[in-house]
Amino acid sequence: MQKASSEKLSTYSVAQGHVVDIEAVKQSLRDAIAQSRTEAMSSVRAADALPQAILRSENVTSNAMMLPMSVFREINSQINQATSEGSEISFDQVLESINNILDNANPPTDESPRSVFSIIDQKISNFKTNPTDLNLDPFLKIPLTGDTDYNAIASTFIDRTKYVSFGKLVLSFLGAPIAASQDFDEVQIHFHAFNHSAGAFWGENISSFPINLEQLESKLKRQYQTSRNVNVATLFDFIAEMLETPSAIPYGITQSVPPESSDESAVEDTGDEDDAQITDEELDSFLENRIRRLGCPVAGEFITPSIAYIMESLSVAPEAESDSPGNPGKTVLRIHVTDTRQTPYIGETIAIRSLSSDGVTLADEPVEESGAPSPPGQASNPVRKSQNNTKNLVEETTTLERDAAGGVSTVMSNLTPDQMFKRIASPVPTFLY
Repeated sequence: MQKASSEKLSTYSVAQGHVVDIEAVKQSLRDAIAQSRTEAMSSVRAADALPQAILRSENVTSNAMMLPMSVFREINSQINQATSEGSEISFDQVLESINNILDNANPPTDESPRSVFSIIDQKISNFKTNPTDLNLDPFLKIPLTGDTDYNAIASTFIDRTKYVSFGKLVLSFLGAPIAASQDFDEVQIHFHAFNHSAGAFWGENISSFPINLEQLESKLKRQYQTSRNVNVATLFDFIAEMLETPSAIPYGITQSVPPESSDESAVEDTGDEDDAQITDEELDSFLENRIRRLGCPVAGEFITPSIAYIMESLSVAPEAESDSPGNPGKTVLRIHVTDTRQTPYIGETIAIRSLSSDGVTLADEPVEESGAPSPPGQASNPVRKSQNNTKNLVEETTTLERDAAGGVSTVMSNLTPDQMFKRIASPVPTFLY
């Protein structure tokens, strides 16, 4: 297995493989010019200021940036002439020139648009449409908790007009462009789970985290208003930051979380002086109670997820005997999206703790690290053994709930593979056939 460099992601543009509908883009620019012209003339501007007010308007500029590079350069040249100081070109002449350029524009279909953000904007618009067989978001879900206030808010997470899952974002902005590059025969994206102290989404799959579309769109516009060169690596990091914000509403640990509120602050300012002067002790108490109601197995602490990706590329076994060593078959790129603060699976955690020498007894005898099985003919009562295992499993589960986050990792790091094998092997019966 060959590790693929994560730096390779920076070589893929978000626009990779995206086909530009040149006719739709040309019409959108014409519409933008007409709208800006109406607005500029209604403001009774001086005639010499009209070209600047119209052709340099944000509406016209953003639509012009959607054009393929060759067409944009021609039109931008005309706009520069018309808006330069002392220009003698009339506004009607400029419009005629622009229309002629648009009429004759027939760039290659694979030519990328000037603005990558236009691709992002179009994809976000597609997210907001009603689901169809070709536009599904199978990742979105509502986490089940014991907090009725949070559950009321979480019920809106499956509203396709307001939210998109992190999984669908990654597939659209990361998976699709890489697959379109044809550098790999297959691109696989594996999403792993959040850590067990991630609020309402503890243990849930990372792909299911809901992203507010309005917030995503506004953040992207602020981020890329000066740069139009967006690669999949930088965009992934940008989107991942939205999952690394403790005050994000889906985690459910904010003190006041009305459905339409922004997730910019951890505690919403209600304007009440008492609320504004909340003490650290009161905040800690609120956090502990909220986390308990959300059902987190580790009480009293919220651990902010840290989202990262791990890439690996590997060759698939040849499917035909004719494949030579120089043509080894398919190449698969596998991307693992994970929480670097991820906790072991809770069942594994309980099993590890219940197998520790100071926690489990079999037939009323402590399990020593090097303990050997009972001699033949002196086997202990299997019923009694089962009872003791069950008893200690419950005790260890209780201990786990009181333990601070990270305790599980401590147990695992203190055991060598040989010690772990002995701990697991000593209480597990061996059957010989």
